[in-house]
Amino acid sequence: MGSPVDVGPKPDLGGDGLPRTRTVAWFNCFAGVAGDMALGALVDAGLPIEDLQDELKKLNLPGWSIKAEKVSRSSLMATDIKVLVSEESTPSRSWRTIREHIGGSALTQSAKSRSLGVFELLARAEAVIHGVDPDDVHFHEVGAIDSIIDIVGTAIALDLLGVSDVFVTPIPNGWGSIGTSHGRYPNPSPAVGELLKGVPSYGVDVPMELSTPTGVALMVYLATDSGMSQKTISNRAARFGPMPAMEVTGVGYGAGDRDTEGSPNCLQVVIGRALVDPNGGEPPVIAPDSLGGTYETVVLLESNLDDVTGEQLGYCIERLMGIGALDCWVAPVTGKKSRPAFVFSVLCSVGSVRMMTEVVAKETGTLGIRVSHRTRWVSDRTLGESSFGEHVVRLKQGQFGVKAEFDDVSAAAKSTSKTFREVKAKVERETDRRS
Repeated sequence: MGSPVDVGPKPDLGGDGLPRTRTVAWFNCFAGVAGDMALGALVDAGLPIEDLQDELKKLNLPGWSIKAEKVSRSSLMATDIKVLVSEESTPSRSWRTIREHIGGSALTQSAKSRSLGVFELLARAEAVIHGVDPDDVHFHEVGAIDSIIDIVGTAIALDLLGVSDVFVTPIPNGWGSIGTSHGRYPNPSPAVGELLKGVPSYGVDVPMELSTPTGVALMVYLATDSGMSQKTISNRAARFGPMPAMEVTGVGYGAGDRDTEGSPNCLQVVIGRALVDPNGGEPPVIAPDSLGGTYETVVLLESNLDDVTGEQLGYCIERLMGIGALDCWVAPVTGKKSRPAFVFSVLCSVGSVRMMTEVVAKETGTLGIRVSHRTRWVSDRTLGESSFGEHVVRLKQGQFGVKAEFDDVSAAAKSTSKTFREVKAKVERETDRRS
């Protein structure tokens, strides 16, 4: 049974009125995930349904009502969310229509951003499947009111609970086929398959749909914070793995439609205050307004290696960066018995420690890896573009400078008579002048 969140809907504040803790949520998709399960889990964790209803009314979307009730799933109590829809309600909507409706609502900017981010992921997936432009995607199941309420309601719930960071377990999928508005489709559905690209997932020997497009889109967007419709980007890596270090303040269970045998058909969410060190230490803080940016917890993995080649180290770095490592580097040292050696270092998110450790151990053959929690400051930044001749050069505009993307600068320099330094200096100088 879900326990109430004792910290209330907002993060703790220090004497200067600034947030002093980061509230995190970890979704355990052990039985799969759907939109109503995610929303039900957050309500079960302590969010008053009345507060959720008040915020959902700001959508100005007629023809619906919502109710939450306690149900049993394999003897585990969970919250079942039901969205009741009138017959007059529109069954399907285009991505353009949904975007305009949410964007023009009175929801908070955070709730809008998360909701639109999830829908954009879905629109891009559907566009690939059906060979159309994302703006021309016409949602059927996902465009129905109940799915809109599930997505926007989950974004609102996270906002009301003060959750800033979301972590997720790898996502399970069944097999066989499922019924859609287009007929019988494979399970996992084409939309789920597209959404899972680059995301840890696994199959379960169950001939039923465990993870729906709405549920997967919510987990993928919230965990990666990929916000393709936003210009502000995040340095946080994809957060799929075990529960991060936190002081738990609430636990909730969202019920699936079926009461399956052998395992409760539920989605678990664990909410708590993020910890720098699971054994103690100060929680991460939000940087003062004069500096901007944020502080966040990351993990540093280190191993001393004296029996691997440069080729092995290079390959290992490529693999780690490919699965979401924040950074990797190698430093030469003198090791035991005066042998030349390397310190192999990996910086990663708390939720990806197990996955990163496994790759380092398997690829290098090391017998030990040091693990330490660190706090880092991350500057606010936006994505921009500049041009050099016929070449488009992407840039990151930070608080204290501009950085041009290496690959774009390299391509522009190779196709012109200019040097790399000249191209880089020109586009960065022009962008800095405009800003």
